Amino acid sequence: MALELASNATLIGDAACEREQSLVAALDAWAPNAPVLDNRLGRIAQEANSRRRRVALWTLLADQEHEGRQRLLEGIIGAAYREDSSGLRLLFSFLCGRPSTFLHPERIASLRHLDRLERRLSLYSPPRDDAEMEWLESVHAVLPPESREALAAHREQILRMFQGKDEFPHPLPEPLGDLIRLEGRAASLRGARLVDMVGDYDPQALARLLPLVVALDEWQGDLDALVTHGPEALKHPLEQFLGEEELSSWRRQLAKAESAPGRILSGWVHWMNGTEMVGNEPAAWVSLLRTLGERRYRKTLYAALLMPLRWRSRKLGLPSRPPAELFRRRAVTMSEGLFWVDLDELLWTEWVSPDGCPMSAEGWRREESPLSLLRSRVQNDAFCDSILGNEQWIQRHGVVESIARGSRSLKILLRIARERRLHTGACNRGVPLALLENPTNIPLSALRPFIGPRYLSRHDFSRLARGGAGIRQDISREARAIIRRV
Repeated sequence: MALELASNATLIGDAACEREQSLVAALDAWAPNAPVLDNRLGRIAQEANSRRRRVALWTLLADQEHEGRQRLLEGIIGAAYREDSSGLRLLFSFLCGRPSTFLHPERIASLRHLDRLERRLSLYSPPRDDAEMEWLESVHAVLPPESREALAAHREQILRMFQGKDEFPHPLPEPLGDLIRLEGRAASLRGARLVDMVGDYDPQALARLLPLVVALDEWQGDLDALVTHGPEALKHPLEQFLGEEELSSWRRQLAKAESAPGRILSGWVHWMNGTEMVGNEPAAWVSLLRTLGERRYRKTLYAALLMPLRWRSRKLGLPSRPPAELFRRRAVTMSEGLFWVDLDELLWTEWVSPDGCPMSAEGWRREESPLSLLRSRVQNDAFCDSILGNEQWIQRHGVVESIARGSRSLKILLRIARERRLHTGACNRGVPLALLENPTNIPLSALRPFIGPRYLSRHDFSRLARGGAGIRQDISREARAIIRRV
């Protein structure tokens, strides 16, 4: 199975169906006896930030012996097979690829986000909060406004650094390291501005925007890691966390595995180590197969298991043509009886939820989709009450947040505020802010626990303290009082 899973040639015709069905059958036979998810993994799965979750998972795996590492991963595979949300988040944290900087050094060298945000804050609109003011002062300390021609020279220097044949320098020379870090912070700040530009009660626009904002935050994390760790930050987590010697030893041990999960892991590790995956792309590809593939791909883990068999040089082979509107330019070609999707033309952020799990960009936007149904009945208290009591519904990203933002029922909103399972976890990360921004007169005593860094980002907290349209005055006063005490 390891060689089958790691094959660089996509399987075509009847042989593909037989091979894929045998893989699925082996997984089905093993799944009932899968180990339960380890408590340590359960805690990691609750981390809302996808990057921090990946780092925590790989750090834990790197600290284990071969057998312990395999046992943990078997628990993840079993939970993902059951479509458990924690198992799925951990599975795609494990499958994550190299940072975006690996394939796009020219994006770093352009310093595009830094240039655009600096021009806006200096020439058109002043900083809106302390975070933007601090960032602008840091930029001007490295790049004074009167010497903007120096920016072009810095860009050329950064690009030469990436294209050079010599070893990538660490630490990075000043001021290049400072500029790269400030570029990442500028991307995150621009993402926050985009969110503010969208109306609070336009959930469809927010749903389209959130993956882009998450990608911008990921870009900041990539650049921070590049400055901090140098060339180590460009490696796949397999190499970065395990090291070359440990990785080779683990691969040899996995190659001897006879159990189904061992053979699955052997194929994945072999394939991951030689494939140019970037960031959350595996989740996007799996979602693509689930949405556009045949019935045998419908289970998330099946798609993840079979994806390497449909892979060839950053392209996926599909039996039917996918909708053209899901891609940039000409992304789909046909040969050998398959439709080949160019993954570099896939709008992949549309297929990954903010918590790093695969999603269907098309399915969640159809008029008859579950989320659209919820939005159309969000004022129906009995309907919302039944939704909040359904574990499968509340584990869908955005469901509880939609109710918290759109409902005007004090009974429903107080239930969300008081039941911890409804306002915690990666899928409910936006619920506390939605409650605070809801215009319904929810008692301040019920909202006070959410006004702080545990539930709010620094940017959101500052916005609450400033007040303005849509934010209750008593909540703004409470936020300002907390700031004064700190």
